[in-house]
Amino acid sequence: ADRAGHAEGHRAVPEAGENAADDAALRVAAAAAQTVGDAVVRAALNTSGRGAGLRGGEFRVRGTAAGLLITLDGVRWVEDVAVSGTIARTSGPNALVQADVRVTGGRLKLRWTEAAQPAWAQVSGTLHGSAVAAHLPAP
Repeated sequence: ADRAGHAEGHRAVPEAGENAADDAALRVAAAAAQTVGDAVVRAALNTSGRGAGLRGGEFRVRGTAAGLLITLDGVRWVEDVAVSGTIARTSGPNALVQADVRVTGGRLKLRWTEAAQPAWAQVSGTLHGSAVAAHLPAP
C-alpha cells in the first residue's frame, strides 16, 4: 500500500465505548503501527545506527540495557503518513514493543508483545481532536 487509504489488510478495529475517531483516523493509526513495525525490523538488522524508512524519513537506533531504542524522524511506511517519535523494544523471546509517536494531526501510543499468538497491537491517542482507541494485528 502506498497510501493510508489503500492499506485494506491493515485496518484498526475501534475499541467499543472508547474510540471517537472516524475511519480515516483509524487508517492513519494503522499506517502508524505498520511504520513502527517496519522500523523495528529495519533497526534490528541495522549495524550502522542509522537507516531510512520504506518511503522516506530516517531512523536512529541504539542498544540499551533492555533492548533497542529507535528514534523516528518523518519515517513513512505509506506516502501520506509521516511518523516521528520513539520506539522501545525489549530483548528476548517475549519482546515488548512500545512507541510514542507523532503523526500529522496528533499523537499515538502503540504497544504489542511480539511472541503473543495472535499478536495484537493496541493503539491509543488523539488524532484531529478525537480520541483513538483501537487494536489491530501486530505488524
